[in-house]
Amino acid sequence: MLLDENVVQNGFTWEDYYGLCERLVAEKKSTWPDRDDAEHAHFTELNLHRMKRVFRTLLLGEELLEQFSETPRQLWILIAESWCGDAAQIVPVIARLAGVSPTIQLRILLRDEHPELMDLFLVNGSRSIPKLICVDPDSFEVRWDWGPRPAGAVEVVKNVKLQGGDKEQISLALQEWYNKDRGQSTMNELAGLI
Repeated sequence: MLLDENVVQNGFTWEDYYGLCERLVAEKKSTWPDRDDAEHAHFTELNLHRMKRVFRTLLLGEELLEQFSETPRQLWILIAESWCGDAAQIVPVIARLAGVSPTIQLRILLRDEHPELMDLFLVNGSRSIPKLICVDPDSFEVRWDWGPRPAGAVEVVKNVKLQGGDKEQISLALQEWYNKDRGQSTMNELAGLI
């Protein structure tokens, strides 16, 4: 599968995406289509704090640093949104990994601004995010994709649903899992793909 080069070039860098989230929080808005929606603005503010913490506290081991510094050239396209709880935990991990590699270029796209791209990478028929797509930077051919969450987090959601848990209980269980995992599962799964 080949991706449209023009779509990719319009993506945010990590710094630009983080800056967008800061501006949205200052304006009490989000990337949700109704940018004035108070609930999504609240999640954007909460997620900005989470992204900052995850990015600052993420521990990258020597073996991982070596592996990512020696990876072949690749372009990572990350589809996310400011209000997404999983994105708040995963986007900074992916940004840190791409940042330690001289050969990985990262571009972040907003899901709701790119439905045609998102529809190529549905998860169980859903536009689940975050979604990471690795492409060849010369041909724009897709090498692999990953997401929306690590296998351990998928199991958490499955178990809470089996116990009859609602959306709030799922969110709380996921947040607890992400706090304990500290980005390690995401890093390990991505290390296995590169």
